[in-house]
Amino acid sequence: MLQALRTGTGRQATYGLTAVLTGSMIFLSQTAFAQTTDPAQTERLHAQTQAAAAAAAGVQPAAVAAVPNPNCTLIVPKNALTAAGLATPFQLMATDPGQGACSESNAAQAAFVQGAIFDPATGAISIYNPVVVDKGDDPLVPPVVPTLPAGAVVALWFGYNGNNLLLKNAAGTSSLADAKCVNGLNGNIFGQYSYCNAPAFFTAANAAIAAGKLTVPASGTASDGKPCPTVRDFFIVDQDQSDNVTSVYLVSPRGHISQFSAKNQAAHPSSKPMGNASDNRLTDVFVQPALAVSLGLRRISPIPARWSRLCR
Repeated sequence: MLQALRTGTGRQATYGLTAVLTGSMIFLSQTAFAQTTDPAQTERLHAQTQAAAAAAAGVQPAAVAAVPNPNCTLIVPKNALTAAGLATPFQLMATDPGQGACSESNAAQAAFVQGAIFDPATGAISIYNPVVVDKGDDPLVPPVVPTLPAGAVVALWFGYNGNNLLLKNAAGTSSLADAKCVNGLNGNIFGQYSYCNAPAFFTAANAAIAAGKLTVPASGTASDGKPCPTVRDFFIVDQDQSDNVTSVYLVSPRGHISQFSAKNQAAHPSSKPMGNASDNRLTDVFVQPALAVSLGLRRISPIPARWSRLCR
Protein backbone atom coordinates (compact mmCIF):
# COMPACT_ATOMS: atom_id res chain seq x y z
CA MET A 1 0.00 0.00 0.00
CA LEU A 2 1.04 3.59 -0.52
CA GLN A 3 2.29 5.07 2.71
CA ALA A 4 3.66 8.61 3.09
CA LEU A 5 6.96 9.08 4.88
CA ARG A 6 7.73 12.08 6.97
CA THR A 7 10.30 14.64 5.97
CA GLY A 8 11.71 17.32 8.24
CA THR A 9 14.48 17.85 10.73
CA GLY A 10 15.64 16.29 13.96
CA ARG A 11 14.72 12.69 14.60
CA GLN A 12 11.67 12.31 12.42
CA ALA A 13 11.94 9.23 10.26
CA THR A 14 10.26 6.11 9.04
CA TYR A 15 11.54 2.61 9.52
CA GLY A 16 10.60 1.65 5.97
CA LEU A 17 12.62 4.57 4.56
CA THR A 18 15.55 3.56 6.76
CA ALA A 19 15.41 0.07 5.31
CA VAL A 20 15.14 1.30 1.72
CA LEU A 21 17.87 3.93 1.99
CA THR A 22 20.38 2.05 4.14
CA GLY A 23 19.80 -1.33 2.54
CA SER A 24 20.19 0.01 -0.98
CA MET A 25 23.15 2.24 -0.14
CA ILE A 26 24.92 -0.75 1.38
CA PHE A 27 24.65 -2.54 -1.93
CA LEU A 28 25.64 0.47 -4.02
CA SER A 29 28.66 1.26 -1.86
CA GLN A 30 32.08 0.05 -2.91
CA THR A 31 32.54 -1.93 0.27
CA ALA A 32 31.26 -5.51 0.31
CA PHE A 33 31.08 -7.49 3.53
CA ALA A 34 32.41 -11.04 3.30
CA GLN A 35 29.79 -13.76 3.61
CA THR A 36 30.84 -16.74 5.70
CA THR A 37 27.81 -18.91 5.01
CA ASP A 38 25.54 -19.89 2.13
CA PRO A 39 23.81 -16.57 1.26
CA ALA A 40 20.41 -18.25 1.12
CA GLN A 41 20.77 -20.60 4.08
CA THR A 42 19.50 -18.14 6.66
CA GLU A 43 16.70 -17.06 4.30
CA ARG A 44 15.52 -20.67 4.00
CA LEU A 45 15.58 -21.10 7.78
CA HIS A 46 13.44 -18.01 8.18
CA ALA A 47 11.12 -19.21 5.43
CA GLN A 48 10.78 -22.58 7.13
CA THR A 49 9.96 -20.82 10.41
CA GLN A 50 7.31 -18.74 8.67
CA ALA A 51 5.87 -21.84 7.01
CA ALA A 52 5.70 -23.63 10.37
CA ALA A 53 3.93 -20.65 11.92
CA ALA A 54 1.48 -20.57 9.04
CA ALA A 55 0.78 -24.28 9.44
CA ALA A 56 0.16 -23.78 13.15
CA ALA A 57 -2.32 -21.04 12.23
CA GLY A 58 -4.18 -23.41 9.93
CA VAL A 59 -2.94 -21.98 6.64
CA GLN A 60 -2.73 -24.60 3.90
CA PRO A 61 0.02 -23.65 1.39
CA ALA A 62 -0.10 -24.63 -2.24
CA ALA A 63 1.32 -28.07 -2.98
CA VAL A 64 5.07 -27.85 -3.65
CA ALA A 65 7.98 -30.20 -4.14
CA ALA A 66 9.62 -31.70 -1.05
CA VAL A 67 12.73 -29.63 -1.86
CA PRO A 68 11.47 -26.33 -3.34
CA ASN A 69 13.12 -25.07 -6.49
CA PRO A 70 15.45 -22.32 -5.17
CA ASN A 71 15.81 -20.50 -8.50
CA CYS A 72 12.84 -18.55 -9.81
CA THR A 73 12.12 -15.83 -12.37
CA LEU A 74 10.08 -12.68 -11.82
CA ILE A 75 8.32 -11.05 -14.77
CA VAL A 76 8.46 -7.25 -14.51
CA PRO A 77 5.34 -5.64 -16.01
CA LYS A 78 5.26 -3.01 -18.73
CA ASN A 79 5.81 0.57 -17.55
CA ALA A 80 6.75 -0.69 -14.09
CA LEU A 81 7.62 2.78 -12.76
CA THR A 82 4.20 4.28 -13.55
CA ALA A 83 1.08 4.14 -11.38
CA ALA A 84 -0.47 1.54 -13.68
CA GLY A 85 2.72 -0.51 -13.75
CA LEU A 86 3.13 -0.46 -9.98
CA ALA A 87 -0.44 -1.75 -9.63
CA THR A 88 0.15 -4.54 -12.16
CA PRO A 89 1.06 -7.84 -10.44
CA PHE A 90 4.63 -9.05 -10.93
CA GLN A 91 4.57 -12.74 -11.92
CA LEU A 92 6.69 -15.55 -10.48
CA MET A 93 7.69 -18.60 -12.51
CA ALA A 94 10.40 -21.29 -12.51
CA THR A 95 13.65 -20.34 -14.22
CA ASP A 96 14.18 -24.04 -15.04
CA PRO A 97 10.92 -26.00 -14.77
CA GLY A 98 13.00 -29.15 -14.59
CA GLN A 99 13.99 -28.13 -11.05
CA GLY A 100 10.33 -27.85 -10.03
CA ALA A 101 7.64 -25.21 -10.00
CA CYS A 102 7.82 -21.87 -8.21
CA SER A 103 4.97 -20.64 -6.04
CA GLU A 104 4.71 -17.23 -4.40
CA SER A 105 2.70 -18.75 -1.55
CA ASN A 106 5.68 -20.95 -0.62
CA ALA A 107 7.71 -18.87 1.83
CA ALA A 108 10.92 -20.62 0.72
CA GLN A 109 10.43 -19.36 -2.87
CA ALA A 110 8.59 -16.09 -2.37
CA ALA A 111 9.76 -12.94 -4.16
CA PHE A 112 9.04 -9.42 -2.95
CA VAL A 113 8.97 -5.96 -4.54
CA GLN A 114 9.26 -2.60 -2.79
CA GLY A 115 8.89 0.78 -4.44
CA ALA A 116 9.95 4.24 -3.27
CA ILE A 117 8.29 7.32 -4.76
CA PHE A 118 10.10 10.66 -4.50
CA ASP A 119 8.22 13.95 -4.88
CA PRO A 120 10.71 16.55 -6.21
CA ALA A 121 8.42 19.45 -5.27
CA THR A 122 8.29 18.65 -1.56
CA GLY A 123 11.09 16.17 -0.94
CA ALA A 124 8.55 13.68 0.41
CA ILE A 125 9.11 9.95 -0.07
CA SER A 126 6.35 7.35 -0.10
CA ILE A 127 6.53 3.56 -0.07
CA TYR A 128 4.39 1.32 -2.29
CA ASN A 129 4.70 -2.46 -2.32
CA PRO A 130 3.62 -4.00 -5.64
CA VAL A 131 2.16 -7.49 -5.33
CA VAL A 132 3.71 -10.71 -6.66
CA VAL A 133 1.59 -13.64 -7.89
CA ASP A 134 2.24 -16.93 -9.66
CA LYS A 135 2.37 -16.63 -13.45
CA GLY A 136 -1.14 -16.94 -14.82
CA ASP A 137 -2.75 -16.26 -11.43
CA ASP A 138 -4.60 -13.18 -10.22
CA PRO A 139 -4.21 -11.53 -6.82
CA LEU A 140 -6.92 -12.27 -4.29
CA VAL A 141 -7.70 -8.53 -4.22
CA PRO A 142 -6.87 -6.13 -7.08
CA PRO A 143 -3.89 -3.94 -6.10
CA VAL A 144 -4.54 -0.33 -5.14
CA VAL A 145 -3.46 2.08 -7.90
CA PRO A 146 -1.17 4.71 -6.33
CA THR A 147 -1.44 8.40 -7.09
CA LEU A 148 1.98 9.70 -8.15
CA PRO A 149 3.01 13.34 -7.73
CA ALA A 150 4.04 15.38 -10.77
CA GLY A 151 7.58 14.54 -11.85
CA ALA A 152 7.79 11.63 -9.42
CA VAL A 153 11.03 9.63 -9.37
CA VAL A 154 10.15 5.98 -8.74
CA ALA A 155 12.56 3.17 -7.94
CA LEU A 156 12.07 -0.51 -7.19
CA TRP A 157 13.98 -3.00 -5.08
CA PHE A 158 13.54 -6.77 -5.05
CA GLY A 159 14.03 -9.44 -2.43
CA TYR A 160 13.82 -13.21 -2.53
CA ASN A 161 13.68 -16.04 -0.02
CA GLY A 162 15.37 -18.59 -2.30
CA ASN A 163 18.79 -18.58 -4.00
CA ASN A 164 18.65 -16.76 -7.34
CA LEU A 165 15.90 -14.48 -8.64
CA LEU A 166 16.08 -13.68 -12.35
CA LEU A 167 14.18 -10.67 -13.71
CA LYS A 168 12.42 -11.08 -17.06
CA ASN A 169 10.73 -8.77 -19.54
CA ALA A 170 6.96 -8.93 -19.83
CA ALA A 171 6.00 -10.64 -23.10
CA GLY A 172 6.49 -8.39 -26.11
CA THR A 173 8.05 -5.57 -24.10
CA SER A 174 11.42 -4.22 -23.00
CA SER A 175 10.15 -3.65 -19.48
CA LEU A 176 13.54 -4.22 -17.83
CA ALA A 177 15.39 -1.68 -19.96
CA ASP A 178 12.50 0.78 -19.77
CA ALA A 179 12.57 0.69 -15.97
CA LYS A 180 16.40 0.69 -15.89
CA CYS A 181 16.47 -2.59 -13.99
CA VAL A 182 19.79 -4.08 -12.88
CA ASN A 183 19.78 -7.81 -12.11
CA GLY A 184 23.54 -8.38 -12.09
CA LEU A 185 26.87 -7.52 -13.69
CA ASN A 186 28.76 -8.97 -16.64
CA GLY A 187 26.16 -11.64 -17.31
CA ASN A 188 25.98 -12.83 -13.70
CA ILE A 189 22.91 -12.09 -11.59
CA PHE A 190 23.37 -10.82 -8.05
CA GLY A 191 21.33 -13.62 -6.48
CA GLN A 192 18.37 -12.56 -4.36
CA TYR A 193 18.70 -8.83 -4.92
CA SER A 194 18.05 -6.47 -7.84
CA TYR A 195 16.74 -2.97 -8.44
CA CYS A 196 15.21 -0.65 -11.01
CA ASN A 197 16.03 3.06 -11.38
CA ALA A 198 17.79 3.25 -8.00
CA PRO A 199 20.62 5.60 -9.12
CA ALA A 200 18.10 8.18 -10.35
CA PHE A 201 16.21 7.93 -7.07
CA PHE A 202 19.31 8.56 -4.97
CA THR A 203 20.43 11.39 -7.26
CA ALA A 204 17.08 13.10 -6.72
CA ALA A 205 17.11 12.40 -2.97
CA ASN A 206 20.65 13.75 -2.58
CA ALA A 207 19.69 16.90 -4.49
CA ALA A 208 16.74 17.37 -2.13
CA ILE A 209 19.01 16.91 0.87
CA ALA A 210 21.38 19.58 -0.50
CA ALA A 211 18.41 21.90 -1.05
CA GLY A 212 17.08 21.38 2.46
CA LYS A 213 13.90 19.65 1.28
CA LEU A 214 14.77 16.24 2.69
CA THR A 215 16.52 15.50 5.97
CA VAL A 216 17.89 12.06 6.78
CA PRO A 217 17.46 11.81 10.56
CA ALA A 218 20.06 10.72 13.03
CA SER A 219 19.79 7.08 14.08
CA GLY A 220 19.38 8.01 17.73
CA THR A 221 21.55 7.30 20.75
CA ALA A 222 21.32 4.30 23.07
CA SER A 223 21.57 4.49 26.85
CA ASP A 224 25.18 3.35 26.65
CA GLY A 225 26.02 6.38 24.51
CA LYS A 226 26.37 4.43 21.27
CA PRO A 227 24.28 5.00 18.11
CA CYS A 228 21.17 2.90 17.72
CA PRO A 229 21.88 0.06 15.26
CA THR A 230 21.09 0.23 11.55
CA VAL A 231 21.80 -2.29 8.78
CA ARG A 232 25.30 -0.75 8.54
CA ASP A 233 26.04 -1.73 12.14
CA PHE A 234 27.86 -4.99 12.87
CA PHE A 235 25.29 -5.49 15.63
CA ILE A 236 22.95 -6.24 12.70
CA VAL A 237 25.11 -7.18 9.70
CA ASP A 238 24.75 -10.79 8.58
CA GLN A 239 22.24 -11.85 11.18
CA ASP A 240 20.38 -12.17 7.89
CA GLN A 241 21.98 -10.92 4.68
CA SER A 242 20.98 -7.31 3.95
CA ASP A 243 20.12 -7.81 0.30
CA ASN A 244 16.36 -7.79 0.63
CA VAL A 245 13.33 -5.60 1.37
CA THR A 246 10.72 -5.11 4.10
CA SER A 247 7.61 -5.86 2.01
CA VAL A 248 4.84 -8.01 3.48
CA TYR A 249 2.05 -9.79 1.57
CA LEU A 250 -1.08 -11.64 2.64
CA VAL A 251 -1.41 -15.30 1.64
CA SER A 252 -4.82 -16.97 1.58
CA PRO A 253 -5.33 -20.63 2.61
CA ARG A 254 -5.51 -21.49 -1.11
CA GLY A 255 -2.27 -19.68 -1.89
CA HIS A 256 -3.62 -16.46 -3.40
CA ILE A 257 -1.69 -13.26 -2.69
CA SER A 258 -2.88 -9.76 -1.84
CA GLN A 259 -1.28 -6.54 -0.66
CA PHE A 260 -0.89 -6.16 3.08
CA SER A 261 -3.45 -3.67 4.38
CA ALA A 262 -5.94 -3.36 7.19
CA LYS A 263 -8.74 -3.41 4.62
CA ASN A 264 -7.55 -6.65 3.04
CA GLN A 265 -6.97 -8.25 6.44
CA ALA A 266 -10.50 -7.38 7.52
CA ALA A 267 -12.02 -8.68 4.28
CA HIS A 268 -9.95 -11.89 4.30
CA PRO A 269 -9.11 -12.77 7.93
CA SER A 270 -7.89 -16.24 6.93
CA SER A 271 -5.06 -14.71 4.88
CA LYS A 272 -1.80 -14.62 6.82
CA PRO A 273 1.18 -12.24 6.52
CA MET A 274 4.34 -13.43 4.76
CA GLY A 275 7.52 -11.35 4.81
CA ASN A 276 10.94 -11.22 3.18
CA ALA A 277 13.70 -12.31 5.54
CA SER A 278 16.67 -9.92 5.68
CA ASP A 279 18.84 -7.68 7.84
CA ASN A 280 16.57 -4.88 6.66
CA ARG A 281 13.37 -6.47 7.93
CA LEU A 282 15.07 -7.64 11.12
CA THR A 283 16.06 -4.02 11.79
CA ASP A 284 12.77 -2.52 10.64
CA VAL A 285 10.34 -4.92 12.30
CA PHE A 286 12.12 -6.13 15.41
CA VAL A 287 15.24 -4.21 16.46
CA GLN A 288 14.25 -0.58 15.88
CA PRO A 289 10.74 -0.93 17.32
CA ALA A 290 12.31 -2.50 20.41
CA LEU A 291 14.85 0.33 20.81
CA ALA A 292 13.55 3.56 19.30
CA VAL A 293 11.28 4.68 22.12
CA SER A 294 11.59 8.47 21.78
CA LEU A 295 12.81 9.16 18.27
CA GLY A 296 9.47 10.52 17.03
CA LEU A 297 9.42 7.87 14.32
CA ARG A 298 6.45 6.98 12.18
CA ARG A 299 6.40 3.21 11.76
CA ILE A 300 5.07 1.75 8.52
CA SER A 301 5.74 -1.84 9.54
CA PRO A 302 2.58 -3.91 10.11
CA ILE A 303 4.12 -5.55 13.19
CA PRO A 304 3.09 -3.82 16.45
CA ALA A 305 5.97 -1.94 18.02
CA ARG A 306 7.42 -3.19 21.27
CA TRP A 307 9.04 -0.22 23.01
CA SER A 308 11.88 -0.21 25.52
CA ARG A 309 14.02 2.54 26.96
CA LEU A 310 17.38 1.68 25.48
CA CYS A 311 17.34 4.43 22.83
CA ARG A 312 16.64 8.04 23.66
